[in-house]
Amino acid sequence: MSAKPYVAVVMMLLVILQLATLSSAQKACRIGVHEDIPRGLPWYFTVVFGDNRPGDTSSTRYPEAYYRLVHYLDLMRPFAVIGTGDHTGRGSKAQIDAFTASLWNISNVWVVEGNHDVGSPSSQAYWHSVVAPPMYYEDGIPGWRVVFFSTEIPWSQYSSLSSFLLEAFNTSRSIILVFHRPLYPNINYNMDPRMASIVWHALSETSRVKLILQGHWHGYLEAERRGVLFIITAGGGAPLYQRGGSHHFLVLILNPKGSFKATPISLDEGGLSIRSAGKGCVEVDNRLVGLNGKPVKVPVRIPFNTSGALVYAVLKAPQGSVEICCKALENSVVRLEASKPLEWYAYLPTLPEARVNYTANGSSLEVSTSGFAPYTTTEKCIATRTVTKTYVETETRVTTSTVTEVETSITTITSPTTTVETITKTYTAYNNTPLSRGNPGKRFLALIIAALIIALSITILLATRIKNP
Repeated sequence: MSAKPYVAVVMMLLVILQLATLSSAQKACRIGVHEDIPRGLPWYFTVVFGDNRPGDTSSTRYPEAYYRLVHYLDLMRPFAVIGTGDHTGRGSKAQIDAFTASLWNISNVWVVEGNHDVGSPSSQAYWHSVVAPPMYYEDGIPGWRVVFFSTEIPWSQYSSLSSFLLEAFNTSRSIILVFHRPLYPNINYNMDPRMASIVWHALSETSRVKLILQGHWHGYLEAERRGVLFIITAGGGAPLYQRGGSHHFLVLILNPKGSFKATPISLDEGGLSIRSAGKGCVEVDNRLVGLNGKPVKVPVRIPFNTSGALVYAVLKAPQGSVEICCKALENSVVRLEASKPLEWYAYLPTLPEARVNYTANGSSLEVSTSGFAPYTTTEKCIATRTVTKTYVETETRVTTSTVTEVETSITTITSPTTTVETITKTYTAYNNTPLSRGNPGKRFLALIIAALIIALSITILLATRIKNP
């Protein structure tokens, strides 16, 4: 029997694998909690971190700075969290599980792999199965696309990277590009020059990329080139390379029209607390500082459960203390009052577009909850704050998600006027459910094409065997 049909089948199988690779570039796996982000808000905020791995790369126990970061994430409730890689010591299954468990109740966690995360074939396979594929993008934040690719892929996959960037950059949205090993500036820890050439070429073909986020070099750097801001943010807990440097995270304020502001904040100084301040009230106490040691405003998102709906207050918390109170008025109107003028807004998370009220310098906001799906509560207006202590003396909120084998002490606050009760439980569930991203139509078309190719391959084999028994 001629070998030509087998060659054809092999070639078709290679095409199928390529289609599968392109399809997987549109899928990300889920860490923590998926939360739909509504359109129509005046600005959104995200938190960026990287290189939070332990100094002892064999350990599953994270540095104190990283647990402090998780605490701040829980308090701030950003719309999304971005990771620039090296989130584990060696990428073992236990370490990857510890990483995903640490963020089990944080909304919209999008990360890229670093060299410590995928140092072996087994760690690479497990990371891709439970965290994220090597290439994908997210369109969850209105007006923005966040594009991720791995700097750890082999040379044989560089052509796939070129195709992926061409597709990902084909958008009218503003783009944030995220990867681990830096492209620029040159800090002697940069990506493969052949990969750098591909990325520079892709950047030269678009004006949509506004910001590039990188990791790997344990410190913080900013540089601008070709109208793009390059940031290395890799101070999430790993030993620092910068003398006199600080562990840190980065806060991004994103405007849907394409402008943004980036503020690095120290994890080694200051602090942040949000606590109940009586019926329907919350006190925000911001003592955080930037890497220059100066006080910074910090965005926070606070939910209030009213008799008719869930209302969020989103504010740039000033230094010191500010109190936010929620009052349910007549005609399904909710009023939020602050103890000092703020730049803030209130919204109901109606989808796809939120119902919102914004002020750049005011002490009160009102939002109508008429027609909004009710939440079950006996209170007119209460500050929703259910918290847990895990890993260290750190508070993080409890949601319907659970975490693998973590001994947890939960403080449940049913309302500001009731008795606080402490319960100890062990949670045993996983958070590695795949979550589709990108264009589902393209993925479906790829599957149809793959099925047709398989059918054609089988037909060729059968026809050949009949002709040459």
